[in-house]
Amino acid sequence: MDIEINFTDITMSSCDGEFKKVSKIMDSDDIGKTKWVISTDVFIKSNFGLGCISIDCFYNRKILITQYQSSVDDNIYNPELIALTSWAQEKGWEVPFVENDLARTNKKFWKNFYDSFIVNCDLFEKIYGKRE
Repeated sequence: MDIEINFTDITMSSCDGEFKKVSKIMDSDDIGKTKWVISTDVFIKSNFGLGCISIDCFYNRKILITQYQSSVDDNIYNPELIALTSWAQEKGWEVPFVENDLARTNKKFWKNFYDSFIVNCDLFEKIYGKRE
């Protein structure tokens, strides 16, 4: 399946979101931040349509999913979340975390992807314990 990923943030877009390149820009003398966060919308286009995920990308490789609009109504298969996690790991980031408030809005949906190691979630780890 063909997947296309685009960012609204210019730094993420210009570096294709590669952590080392993003970090180099953010840590540069021009910006001078050692603890930074970039908020961006990620548009993921697949054969199923266009999904949008709002994320915060942190200096320590953490990604936090803050909003999500899927292209499919499926609790089992979701091309955007799979693509985001695959992209994140390929580009030097950690597996994305789901914001606790977002996870609470649809626990069944997010728990499925948490159990499948597609996303991390502090809320679920607290409730269900560490995954093995």
